Amino acid sequence: MNNKILSVSAVLLAVLIVLLIVDSTLERPLVTNKIIKAIYPDWNPEKKKGEADAESEPVQDTGDILPPTPDVMNSEPMPLGLAESRTQVMDAVLKADESKLRKLITSGEDLNRQDSLGFTALNLAVYMGRDSAVKTLLVGGANPNIADSDGMTPTAHAARQQRIKLAEILLERGANPNKPNNEGQTPLIIAAKYGHDDLADLLMRNKANVNAKDRLGRTALMEASANGYSKIVLSLLSLGADKTARDNSGQTAQDYAFRFGHEEVAAILAGDNMNQGVVGEPMPEGVDPAGNPIVPLPPANAPLPPDGTQPMPQQAGRPQTQPMQAQPMPMNGEPVRSNLR
Repeated sequence: MNNKILSVSAVLLAVLIVLLIVDSTLERPLVTNKIIKAIYPDWNPEKKKGEADAESEPVQDTGDILPPTPDVMNSEPMPLGLAESRTQVMDAVLKADESKLRKLITSGEDLNRQDSLGFTALNLAVYMGRDSAVKTLLVGGANPNIADSDGMTPTAHAARQQRIKLAEILLERGANPNKPNNEGQTPLIIAAKYGHDDLADLLMRNKANVNAKDRLGRTALMEASANGYSKIVLSLLSLGADKTARDNSGQTAQDYAFRFGHEEVAAILAGDNMNQGVVGEPMPEGVDPAGNPIVPLPPANAPLPPDGTQPMPQQAGRPQTQPMQAQPMPMNGEPVRSNLR
């Protein structure tokens, strides 16, 4: 009798196993999901494997970058602090409401108040490319040297986002071109890292330290050399960048050029003669990189023009362009990486 019971039990168990195997192959398993859900209440059968992996294994940001492309540029998510920490001035910048912004400034709103990410209205305006808002805030007395929680000043954001027009305005208003972020990177190092040669040139003409080092001991010359930006390398060398400097690991700019196969840059660093007429060559005062005359902004705290009047002075010969908006992170979610490890 016992043997019969065991035999029947074995058969039933075998049948159950077969049914479970068949059930698990279905697009929407009927039994398997219920069993797993009973054991693991938080399990979500609708979640795809890739999504689960993305949550359990967050991408590690090494701080490295590759040369940015138009698809990558401005792809970072908008750095908004907690809504309750944002000021009315920040909301006006977000909504591009110039009329409200002017009224708030006239009423004496604090332009330098920071949100939960350390952003001021000016940081946010530069990040979003709100040219008009940046000018209005600076004329209203906004401080151009307040950094966010990552140590990024408005000038650093302009360097990262390749906003040369805004960088010019900030520097004209007394922005510090040598203030480092939390990684020790100055705006010049950031511009060199991303290959923004016009911005690097602008910063160098405004007394940016060409030999400043970040926390890893890397200079703008090392960043430009590692990524093959020969134009920036020539500019830096023409203004006294030290090609013999070593980072914390003992590497020089030439070591990085060789390591990543940038033979042209390595040859430049090996030579003694610098080309003439490079980007870093001093330019006459009162003109922009294109040679157009610069029209200065009104003095800080000057009365703001009323609504409906002519906008504040623009640079002559430089047509106003639509501000670039921050775009969503690319679908693959991969961070921008660097040659430097």
